[in-house]
Amino acid sequence: MDDNQTIETLAEELSHSSIGYQARDEYDPSFYSLSAYASAYMLCEKYGRDTSGFSFYSIAEVGKNFDTDEKRDMLAKSAEAAKFLSYKIDQALEPSKSQQRGKTTFAPTR
Repeated sequence: MDDNQTIETLAEELSHSSIGYQARDEYDPSFYSLSAYASAYMLCEKYGRDTSGFSFYSIAEVGKNFDTDEKRDMLAKSAEAAKFLSYKIDQALEPSKSQQRGKTTFAPTR
């Protein structure tokens, strides 16, 4: 597995984790696998990773089995997971960005 595949897989698993956390006891990994896959694509796209390894043909095929509300739910879960994980990634990267710029961030005092 090359670096890009590793990042894609990691993004997909993190997306599963985020969706599962939000769904709590109602989480079915097989039902939300398309959401996690789409979320992983969104993350890789946002952070400039090569997304040519993603194939959406299978999503179109599997998606035929879902009604409109289920499709809407899957898309919403994808976007929610990508937004949450993106926020967390940006938070984690911010200290290193500040250090690279030579800036020191201070907490405001009262």
